[in-house]
Amino acid sequence: MYKRSLLLSLLLFFSWTASAQGATTRTIALESGVTVRYVAAGAPDAPPLLLLHGLGDTSRSWSLILPELAKSHRVYAFDQRGHGAASAPRCCYALSNLAYDAIAFMDAMKIERAAVVGHSLGSFVAQHLAAHHPERVRKLVLIGSSDTTVDSETVAWLWEQTATFDRGISTEFVEQWQSNPLPVDAEFIALVKKETSDVRPHVWRGVARTLLTEDQRPFVRAIRLPTLILWGEQDQAFPAANQQRLQAVLPHAAFKRYDKAGHNPHWEIPGRVAEDILRFLEVE
Repeated sequence: MYKRSLLLSLLLFFSWTASAQGATTRTIALESGVTVRYVAAGAPDAPPLLLLHGLGDTSRSWSLILPELAKSHRVYAFDQRGHGAASAPRCCYALSNLAYDAIAFMDAMKIERAAVVGHSLGSFVAQHLAAHHPERVRKLVLIGSSDTTVDSETVAWLWEQTATFDRGISTEFVEQWQSNPLPVDAEFIALVKKETSDVRPHVWRGVARTLLTEDQRPFVRAIRLPTLILWGEQDQAFPAANQQRLQAVLPHAAFKRYDKAGHNPHWEIPGRVAEDILRFLEVE
């Protein structure tokens, strides 16, 4: 059953990467011990840009803004461990493991330093990279992020939900997890939800445990890289109070709020998000 789901996921992935001009899709074994599927788009000699998706998503998460970003950057997006066509080891899903995968991927691509954009879970991986490996990060963009996840009601709810996942990931959970206040392209979100339902229970539990217990604030305070925070005002996962604390932890960061958008503004208003990311990246 899993092999059929994996094959379908691969076919769906190739369908969207074909629409990104100059995009290539490959699978690579990383030094960190996992094998990941990735897409690369844009001129090979353009400034590198690494995209890190959220929990339950895949590299497809970036497909609505990747073509625009690739006009001026060499864009890389890979399925993080346990997601999409990446291998899903039983252990481990700490932020340090996920960040090590990102470093190993950059090494495999011969990327010395890159701008990094992270969404939700990916934003916390990006924070870890910027805090512990600042020499590898040129600029940092955080979408749907927070100062910490240890006190999040959403993460506590997710942890409770994972106790039921061995009986199957319910449609109700997937619908709630991937809900958006603004309309999202119907074909895109249908494929996203399919991939969300395919994430295995131990991956959900591993990441949820990490988000429930790992507090990065002591390290994030040390980040001095140019940073942009993008937030939808209807974000139910990390609402206004989280954003205020995040800005307090990163007082030098630029902050952009999107009226009416939710946790996934790069799906709901992709044109505006791509424009804001590029404007930030182009400023010296």
